[in-house]
Amino acid sequence: MNSHGKCRNMEKRRKRCVWPQSANLVVRGRVFTQKELVMVRRLIRTRPGWGRTRLSYAICDLLQWNQSNGRPKDRACRVALLRLESLGFVRLPKKKLERGGRPPIKQSPAVTVELPPVNTMPEVIECRRVQTRAESRFWNALVATYHYLGLATPVGRFVRYLLFGDGMALGAISFTDCAWSVSPRDLILLSIGLKRGEIRDLVITNNRFLILPDVKVPNLASRLLAASLRQVGQDWAAVYGTVPLVAETFVDPQRFAGTCYRAANWLLVGSTKGFSKQGNRHRGDNAPKLVFLRGMHASVCHKLRAAAVSGSAKHAA
Repeated sequence: MNSHGKCRNMEKRRKRCVWPQSANLVVRGRVFTQKELVMVRRLIRTRPGWGRTRLSYAICDLLQWNQSNGRPKDRACRVALLRLESLGFVRLPKKKLERGGRPPIKQSPAVTVELPPVNTMPEVIECRRVQTRAESRFWNALVATYHYLGLATPVGRFVRYLLFGDGMALGAISFTDCAWSVSPRDLILLSIGLKRGEIRDLVITNNRFLILPDVKVPNLASRLLAASLRQVGQDWAAVYGTVPLVAETFVDPQRFAGTCYRAANWLLVGSTKGFSKQGNRHRGDNAPKLVFLRGMHASVCHKLRAAAVSGSAKHAA
């Protein structure tokens, strides 16, 4: 290779090493300083054989990015890395799994599900938290097959339950971290004394609720909601070290009226604007959803209801 070719290659390498400067970039609710981005890029460069999951754990340890219970925020870290790559601040290794751990929406795991019809109110309701691989496959099979939204892998904290009545499968339910920002929810929570910075820790989202199609029992849905809410309050505190005060859910009014939530004393506080957040941008391609809230304790329920009544009175006046 002549000297001209060598210089050209050196120039290409030099250009590849020039990264944009960051003035405290905010991604996934965390500020990334220029020093931290340099540390992240160095880790990626010096560990070429590591996959994205292993890198996310190492980066959480490097940046001390942990949940309140001390566990690393590895899922949030992986989402943040994708965003940083799209902005040109890092270059990630190629995916080792094409789908990145996220199941296709209608994929059903290889599990045989026998679902006899249920027509009478069961005497014993059981909310069994998913912990084993077999329970996870069964939960995935039910949701992938029977829930209109299918499967999804939420970022952050996540608790799943299988619902049984007298030992027979009735359905499935799950809870995740709450949505980042919802105006009607935030307004009413601020009015009862929560601080804006506390909402992310004290509110959880019921993101999936499924009753199997052959289960036809009046009032069963509200009973299952009440039982699962009692259970998740204990489990969330045990697993993640924080005690949730409020649960939220979003109901598509084009499909449902939220009847079972109303019957279980969830409070309708408004509707979303139909926007979804992707990075620092919002897209308005989603249908507005009804926003329901439910206090995890009686005192919180009373405060929410009083705040809702007070707000309605002010609007009427």
